[in-house]
Amino acid sequence: MDSPMKHKSGQTLTRIAKERTMLTVIAYKKDARTRVKERMIFKEDFDTEDLEGLDSTMRYTFPSKKGYRYEIHKTMVKRRNLMTGKEYEERFDTHFAASPSSEAYWSM
Repeated sequence: MDSPMKHKSGQTLTRIAKERTMLTVIAYKKDARTRVKERMIFKEDFDTEDLEGLDSTMRYTFPSKKGYRYEIHKTMVKRRNLMTGKEYEERFDTHFAASPSSEAYWSM
């Protein structure tokens, strides 16, 4: 059996799924025409408890042999409001200038 897939934070995806069931999948395809040599082709939110099934489906749908790669993220992350100090949840892909947890948000 394959070892559990690791997230960039170092946690295994199984642990991520147990903490919160809303997951976001982002898939990329190699593309030499772009500066970063890949382009995003798929982004979708899933409300599921079956992480292994989701991972298996993505591995089948976006095979690395054909130049694809995908990432699975927790959709909502906890952040701390810079001014009030209170914790809140926001999407993992919220731009820093639009997040109350950043100085850029409060200096506009």
